[in-house]
Amino acid sequence: MNTPYEFGPGKLYFRPAGEPSAAWQSFGDLSALSLSAAPLAGGRSENWSGNRGRLPGQPLAGTLSLSAVLHRLTSASLAELVSGAVAEQAGGAVSSYTLPPVAPGVEVRLPHLCVSDVVVTDSAATPTTIAPEHYAVHGSFGAVEFVSLPDPAPTQPLHVAYAHLGAHQVDLLTQAPRPLELRYEGINIAAGNAPFVLELWQVEIARLKDLVLLDSQRRLPGVPLSGDVLLDTSRARPGMLGGFGRFTQAVMG
Repeated sequence: MNTPYEFGPGKLYFRPAGEPSAAWQSFGDLSALSLSAAPLAGGRSENWSGNRGRLPGQPLAGTLSLSAVLHRLTSASLAELVSGAVAEQAGGAVSSYTLPPVAPGVEVRLPHLCVSDVVVTDSAATPTTIAPEHYAVHGSFGAVEFVSLPDPAPTQPLHVAYAHLGAHQVDLLTQAPRPLELRYEGINIAAGNAPFVLELWQVEIARLKDLVLLDSQRRLPGVPLSGDVLLDTSRARPGMLGGFGRFTQAVMG
């Protein structure tokens, strides 16, 4: 059994904002997470002294922003970053998939990944099974490469029967962005490994900026995550973050 490597002792979870009955889902493994606060300019400036000095004004809540670096995404969290939706493709079997015209050297792609038990037949009145020596199956990516054809030539189009595993599919830019409720569960090592929870009621996550699929420098690139924390006016103002969220840490004895 393979145990995936994880960077830190904390976990980031999400669910749609304003849906307290929705299940929490993992955002994935992350190596960095930070929360930044910035004040909003308030007050006014006087104009009688010639200095344009700033006068006191009504205190403003300011803004909060979130940034993180992810190193393992789930299909659900990827869908949030690309404004897409997740579709589950069940494993099963295909009895007859029709191929385009083939010749020696042609490689065709089946519409599934991780295929097995491949059988190729032709379109004759009494279908003839093509011997496996005439093609190579690259099962991981659902590819069939024809290295030769039997003599006499089979009646085309050829048909493929095969089994395949299930898969997760995420479509791209098909959904309107939605605010998320985030929950980070961490350990404060400096406070005797005290567990703490950071809750943010509504976060407007920025769309994916950079997803490195290949890196020739043998690094372990991360996926940057950023977002603005929105004020939830329907919430009371408990804890340190008011209508934006709250921070809770256990008191260790």
